[in-house]
Amino acid sequence: MDDVTPQRSVDVRPASDAARVFAAFVDDDGGYFRWLARHGDGFVLNCNRQPVSDLLVLHRATCLSISGPPAPGRWRTKDPIKVCATWRGDLEAWARNRLDCPPRPCRRCLLA
Repeated sequence: MDDVTPQRSVDVRPASDAARVFAAFVDDDGGYFRWLARHGDGFVLNCNRQPVSDLLVLHRATCLSISGPPAPGRWRTKDPIKVCATWRGDLEAWARNRLDCPPRPCRRCLLA
């Protein structure tokens, strides 16, 4: 799970805990919005297709800056893409493993 490659969506349940869900959405707004609808208590990492440390922002799934419809002609999952999880720690671990740094919490949804 250390790599996000340009593909549609991926939904993986770790063998250790079937209730945990990790998903990456690239060019798949429909899948992303369905994930948000099913996992309103989850978390979303906003990042570039090729993630860089200064552009990693962690949000609650309900944050208005990442959950509302995009502007006309824009996508939510084009660039930046969305990496989603039901557990905040899974996204923090992904960022540490991928870039050796924690994601920045969103000021709007007050993740601190």
